[in-house]
Amino acid sequence: MRRRIVGLALVVAVVAVLAFAVPLGVVVARYFVSDERNELVKLADSAALTVSGDLSRQRALAMTPEAGADLAVYDASGRKIEGSGPGRAEALVQQALRGHETPGTVGGRLAAAVPVTDGDTVRVTSRRGWSRNVVFSKISTAL
Repeated sequence: MRRRIVGLALVVAVVAVLAFAVPLGVVVARYFVSDERNELVKLADSAALTVSGDLSRQRALAMTPEAGADLAVYDASGRKIEGSGPGRAEALVQQALRGHETPGTVGGRLAAAVPVTDGDTVRVTSRRGWSRNVVFSKISTAL
């Protein structure tokens, strides 16, 4: 009888821990993905500022992406003019060409596109992205 009570208490404890741990893990994963998207927007903004200065002076673009990251600049027609990334603008970049900062996922990679404006006109778009594995490694480290 005592053995059954101990076994039942153990099962209840495991179920209780799992009932709280799984939702917590989901919340943590969503938080990290959201945080990485925000970080990408900041990095794309930073690249846009650098690129805008180079474009206004008609110099070669000074772009240094981090290891494992994409960084590309697209002209107003959606053609890549510099960097690594798709040759033509995808939906994320098209949205940025309309003047909106756009975080999202493209081909399994987290990405963000930011417009580079000259007054009211969007001249080019800065797009930055990296693999979801970066995010998942941070999640596994946190748990």
